[in-house]
Amino acid sequence: MAEIAPVAPISPRDQKIIQESIQEFSQLQTNRAVFGSHWEEISELIDPPSRNSFFYSVFNWPGQKKSDRQVDATGMMALDRFKAIIDSLLTPAQHAGGTASKPTTNT
Repeated sequence: MAEIAPVAPISPRDQKIIQESIQEFSQLQTNRAVFGSHWEEISELIDPPSRNSFFYSVFNWPGQKKSDRQVDATGMMALDRFKAIIDSLLTPAQHAGGTASKPTTNT
């Protein structure tokens, strides 16, 4: 049977740091909850693959249906176009990886 390694005692200073960190994390989670619920609602309608990704410790089961709140695909199609437009605006014109070259023709 494997033995469990002894754990070093935690100093009072470290305990205080840990407690403050946990308290700060909890406060930040609370502050973010309102925005997270807005982002979750938007993702349910516009980008279903992003559902359940705005809160800590949320798990998506494999094969879980995520598009049950969508009325139609207009929002998803518009999002793909918007992403393409933003990408073209943010990528420099001289960027080597972003330009396609014309195929050469042998005449």
